[in-house]
Amino acid sequence: MANEIFISYRRSDAGWAGRIYDHLEDEFKPDDLFMDVESIAAGHDFDSVIKKQAETSKVMLAVVGDSWLADENIERLNSSDDYVRRELEIGLNKLSKKKGGIIPVVIEPTPYLVAAAEKLPETLRGLASLQALRITHKGFRADMQELIEAIKAKL
Repeated sequence: MANEIFISYRRSDAGWAGRIYDHLEDEFKPDDLFMDVESIAAGHDFDSVIKKQAETSKVMLAVVGDSWLADENIERLNSSDDYVRRELEIGLNKLSKKKGGIIPVVIEPTPYLVAAAEKLPETLRGLASLQALRITHKGFRADMQELIEAIKAKL
């Protein structure tokens, strides 16, 4: 299963991630999108599918919700076993080699990552320097159109 767009998110942001995924389905082919709960069939090895899809995607969306920078989630990001960390490290590594792109998608009312860069593990600090796109409830359709254009520019 190949994909163009990988959606990385915390379970606490699953509602927003799902809403973004659903909206992207109107613009892109379902096979071009990867979101774990939507894309991994029962009985498949979760770890290897996530790793393969993160490595082969062309664009990674890093969905950052309001609990993302909470102390317990920062602590999780500092663990090498954290899925979100591993996904984003793959994306940042590909970005540094010019083999892909990452778009931080910041959900209202979350502050931008640049404000908390020092809290992030060193391997993820590059994420804070990337221009983020904010998604709001009130401006969702316009925000999504901006995200779609940003994705298309990276593809």
